[in-house]
Amino acid sequence: MIVRSFCSITTIFFGILLITVLFFETVMAADITSSVIVTLTPAPPSGLSVSTISLSALNLTWTDNSSNEDGFSIERKTGVSGTYAEIATTSANIATYSDTGLTASTAYFYKVRAFNTDGYSAYSNEASSTTSAPSDGGSSGGGGGGGGGSGSSATAVIFQGKAYPGSDVTLLKDAQVVATVKAGPDANFQISLTGLFPGTYTFGVWAEDTKGNRSITHTFTLSITGGVTNTVSGIFLPPTIAIDKKEVKKGDVITIFGQSAPEAQVSIFINSEEEIIKKTPADTSGLWLYKFDTSEIDFGDHSTRARSAKDADISVYSNSLAFKVGSRNVLSDPVSRCPRKGDLNSDCRVNLVDFSVAAYWWKRPLTKKALTTIDTKLFPDGKIDLRDFSIMAYHWTG
Repeated sequence: MIVRSFCSITTIFFGILLITVLFFETVMAADITSSVIVTLTPAPPSGLSVSTISLSALNLTWTDNSSNEDGFSIERKTGVSGTYAEIATTSANIATYSDTGLTASTAYFYKVRAFNTDGYSAYSNEASSTTSAPSDGGSSGGGGGGGGGSGSSATAVIFQGKAYPGSDVTLLKDAQVVATVKAGPDANFQISLTGLFPGTYTFGVWAEDTKGNRSITHTFTLSITGGVTNTVSGIFLPPTIAIDKKEVKKGDVITIFGQSAPEAQVSIFINSEEEIIKKTPADTSGLWLYKFDTSEIDFGDHSTRARSAKDADISVYSNSLAFKVGSRNVLSDPVSRCPRKGDLNSDCRVNLVDFSVAAYWWKRPLTKKALTTIDTKLFPDGKIDLRDFSIMAYHWTG
């Protein structure tokens, strides 16, 4: 009896021991499985420095210590007692930012952190500077909490001009995006690009308005002199333009609208057998609109484009939009943030990747698949030639 009881107790003990071992094996396996999930957030930037550019602009530079960032987030507060908030982001490997539209004689504080799909890095050091006072003409320099600015011997270019209030303005250098800044409420923007070697560069500037419509890319070639700050001023981006119908019933109204500099005079050109010109003012936020009576033109295909004038300055033409006068009304497609033409790999950009795709098909017969994926985004004639590359250049985003 005693032996049987002992065997029963032994069996129960080993049963409990087996269950315990299995439980801990399960827990340990779960711990081991979870331990291999690794997040790779970027290393934090360092050496943040802020320098004063003008009455309304400060320039930020920092050291990029990571190789896996998607970009950098810039946060700002006004004065010592202010509250930090994100004001902009840059693309990967862009370690400079120009903050414009600021108030004169005001101290601003900044901090920067890198980010990718796994999250944010720690913050950089805090740095600050004060915008120039009206009496000093905006020429004073300012130091930040991370070291001095770019010194007088640095080779730099400052780009100044007008876009649209609150718009994102993108700068290209040799077809690559190098900076994005936000225009001020007055549509003025300023972008500082430092650390350049002397030489000749092709720059481009484009902006996106509050509705998601993009301007054309305004391009120009510059010869940069070493050891000095080169300033390019007077950039005046043309208005953005959109239409509410891609086909309009003759006699009905087609609405043409967009955004420009505040209170600019916008000229709208209707290209028919004889060009028709209409004018309308932009409001204080730069928005403009014109209702065109199509009884003035004949049935068939037409197009429209626009340009702006302000303070004795005249922009180049906007992109051109096609529409048809017929027997019905067909609404335009919703606004897309992707270029309407030239984006051959559907990444919402027109750049060297698209150029290489088009170059592959140069003077080759397009296959059936290529006709549906490429020809519709360029000149629809079943082949790739100089007209297609001119379309890509027109819609280039870098």
